[in-house]
Amino acid sequence: MPSEVYRIIGSRIDQIKMNYSGDLDHQTKRLVSCLLFIYPILLLSVRDGASVCFVLLIVVSSCYFFMKDWRNIVGWSQGDIGFAVAMFGLIGAILVSDAFHRSFKLSSLDGASRFLFSIPIYSLLRQMPLAVPRSLEYGFPLGALAGLLTSIFFPSIHWVVGTYFVDSIRFGGASLALGFLSLATINWTRKDPPAMLALKLGGFSIGLYCAIHSAARGAWVSIPVILLILGYYKFEGKRRAKHVAAMVSVVIALASYQLVPQVRDRIAVTQSEFTSILTGHFDTSIGIRLQIWGAAIQLIRENPIAGVGPTGLPAALRAMHQSGAIDDCVLDLGIAETHNEILSHTVKLGVLGLLAILAIYLVPAILFAAATSSSDQIKRNAGVTGMLFVVTYFIFGLTVETFNIKTFATFYAMTVACLLAVARYSAPQAADRADPPCGRLETAFKASASGLR
Repeated sequence: MPSEVYRIIGSRIDQIKMNYSGDLDHQTKRLVSCLLFIYPILLLSVRDGASVCFVLLIVVSSCYFFMKDWRNIVGWSQGDIGFAVAMFGLIGAILVSDAFHRSFKLSSLDGASRFLFSIPIYSLLRQMPLAVPRSLEYGFPLGALAGLLTSIFFPSIHWVVGTYFVDSIRFGGASLALGFLSLATINWTRKDPPAMLALKLGGFSIGLYCAIHSAARGAWVSIPVILLILGYYKFEGKRRAKHVAAMVSVVIALASYQLVPQVRDRIAVTQSEFTSILTGHFDTSIGIRLQIWGAAIQLIRENPIAGVGPTGLPAALRAMHQSGAIDDCVLDLGIAETHNEILSHTVKLGVLGLLAILAIYLVPAILFAAATSSSDQIKRNAGVTGMLFVVTYFIFGLTVETFNIKTFATFYAMTVACLLAVARYSAPQAADRADPPCGRLETAFKASASGLR
């Protein structure tokens, strides 16, 4: 009897697959392209908006592979397997640390699961004829604009700059990332019309503006590095153009120091803090960070294998405080965050945590760097854009924890999966140029460009 029931259920499932398989690719393409267009716009404007898009993409990916039979997916190369291992690594490190300390809390897997669940999204985008580039190149600059408007009309009550749910430091970092993504996607799929070019340059300018006004020094440090990398690839073989771009960047930096009070004041504060540190006074923003890092390094030395546990850092810092190793301020701020993404995962998860967080940065960066030598323009530009994005968040993570906020862990994992799927696309390239669901918007840009001519 049970075997007969299973047979009936199996035949019904096969019938459903046959009925919907014909239109499945088209409907999935439209839905996924919409989600990829929307998620950057919701990142800084709607609380958990990007996370909702992420969950919907996971559901769509799962349903697609169920309907298509997952055994028929395009074979993975070593690079694809390496990406999957890198995205799984943090979950694995947490489980090992939990087992070592004989303590398991499901909440500790929440942030790390964002990287794990980017794997099915990557698998879907890598093989389907989706208009991923077109959706993203509209979404990134509009996301920066949406963040700026949200910070104006729905400002934070806790921070000088930011939105009603994003603090100033992470707001500045995410805005700058969206700005760089906008700049990197210029002429991604074709020569951009004037109106489209203006949108992308506007997105970059808005991202730069928000980063400057957020006073996030970690984000500021990334600006010259990213511009140098972008100039190297965009002006490859054009030595004079590289020199001109470098000179323009220097002029802009000097002008911002002279003309923008936030930049001048923040640099003066930084100089003052370093002077205080050299004289033995560590009660400054940078000095407290150094003390937190010192405490983290000491804990790593004492717990090198499995760390202090995913949730064990507060107790470990309190023990150091009771012994007199750290003061009250370092204790309170250290419990809040370690102010370094690599140190944070290493002190909590040990050597496996160190390897896991480095893999999250390095494996995608290596794959993106390999894609920059592709003969296909779309793949090559996806490689450049992805590498800029990874480097940007790596630099952010040197002075602040970026993935402890689930929204930004989702943003990183989702954007890396999308860009890497384009860079390693396995279907005919003509499909990449298919019209996205935002076709009306593109039609409006084309009409505007024709009017400008």
